[in-house]
Amino acid sequence: MNPRFALFGEVLLTGVLVTLASLGLITALPAAMAGAGHLRRHINGEGGSTVYADFRAALAGLPGLSAGLPLLAAVLTWNLTAGRQAGPVAFTASLLVAALGAITVVRLAGSWRSAADPPAGSASAVRAALRQTVSDPVGSALIAGALLGAVAVGWMLPPLALVTPGLLLLAALAVNRRRMPATAR
Repeated sequence: MNPRFALFGEVLLTGVLVTLASLGLITALPAAMAGAGHLRRHINGEGGSTVYADFRAALAGLPGLSAGLPLLAAVLTWNLTAGRQAGPVAFTASLLVAALGAITVVRLAGSWRSAADPPAGSASAVRAALRQTVSDPVGSALIAGALLGAVAVGWMLPPLALVTPGLLLLAALAVNRRRMPATAR
């Protein structure tokens, strides 16, 4: 089988699995982390734990962050609504804060390795993802482009919103891999 076609299939499968596992809202971040681990193993040609094992480990290791992420999304949505009513400057600032938050969450999900790793929801992992977001503006712009593409695809063809998490995770992995030396990939 063509390796590129296999990767395409894994990205679609991962997107559907992450979407289904995220229906509980508080399971969105652990599902994304498990999906990123699955895609990373596929890209590297590794075996190892299953998506379900990664999901369980991430869910058990991230109870606070898993519950806080939907709350953060609600606060950022409210902030966008309030910023839109306050005027264009406030709306632009609110949009930048929301984009920074979304990019950081995608980077956090893409940085998790597997169930063997310590929980990525620790404060140090969140700070590291935020630091990556700020210190790597090109990578952040690439992830922002992927987020915009995912929103556009979901808006134009709602059934394809099922697979967009897989595309976002692939983008996060690609952004992380582009800065690695070829021997470490």
